Amino acid sequence: VSAGCDCPGPPSLAMLREARGAQDMPETPPAAVRFVDDFDSGLEQALRDGKPLLLFFHVRDCVYCSQMLNETLRDPQVVRLAERFVCIRIEADASRAVCRRFHVEAFPTVQFVSPRGMPLSRLLGKIDAEAFVSQMEAVLRGPQNRSVYRGDLILR
Repeated sequence: VSAGCDCPGPPSLAMLREARGAQDMPETPPAAVRFVDDFDSGLEQALRDGKPLLLFFHVRDCVYCSQMLNETLRDPQVVRLAERFVCIRIEADASRAVCRRFHVEAFPTVQFVSPRGMPLSRLLGKIDAEAFVSQMEAVLRGPQNRSVYRGDLILR
């Protein structure tokens, strides 16, 4: 039964694209790195799959953390390389023990870790996609960037 309205309903994505020009609207939102939110299950997965870990430490309300999540971690090259890691997002206020374990005191921090839990290398602060990709590739090439922790010191 019709109520007499001949309107087509809300505009579809295709209609909006046509009206604004296809280049203005992406087909789908940009892909982002897929994260595991639990450190222990991510570590188990890394050990099982033989993949290194990419730990993204952040805090709520951190502008630079948000920028990395919305820019760097949505870059197509970063997203592609991230498939070779087990990526874990760690909210610092909820995961203080993991922060202490990896001596994380500044945000954002990205810590690369071997499948067995050994620290490999670290990035501090907001990092652009090009530098991030370079570091990811270095970690995947081998252990030459491994960090060793002794007390509060970080030895490279």
